[in-house]
Amino acid sequence: MNWYLLLLPAYVLVDAYAQAHITMLFRLYVPPAHQELINQVLHRAIPLLYVLLTVAVCRGWWPGYVVALLVRVALFDPVLNLVKGDFLFYVGSSAWLDKTLRQLTPESGGELASVLLRVLALAGAITLFFLL
Repeated sequence: MNWYLLLLPAYVLVDAYAQAHITMLFRLYVPPAHQELINQVLHRAIPLLYVLLTVAVCRGWWPGYVVALLVRVALFDPVLNLVKGDFLFYVGSSAWLDKTLRQLTPESGGELASVLLRVLALAGAITLFFLL
């Protein structure tokens, strides 16, 4: 087992916490015309850092990449939602994953699909971490 994999959930937790606060501050203080540029940084550059950390930690070990993906799916949005004051499994309307979850369970606004996805991803990440 690669104990460096524990860096991945730590990064995801810090990233989600920071992005929630940054998003709330930008909505208050940054004019809407400039918010798109900031969203590009939040949604492109910061996740790229996670990819780089994953590559450094896993070093070509493919099960580690699967764990990294599952950790991100399981933890990022729920932590982001909690920090922003939303329901734990709240589903937004702009990201492709949000749109997909809303289509899968429209009667719950995608929240049921979100719960299932996050629980399965977390269970898969924990299982792989301890099995490998």
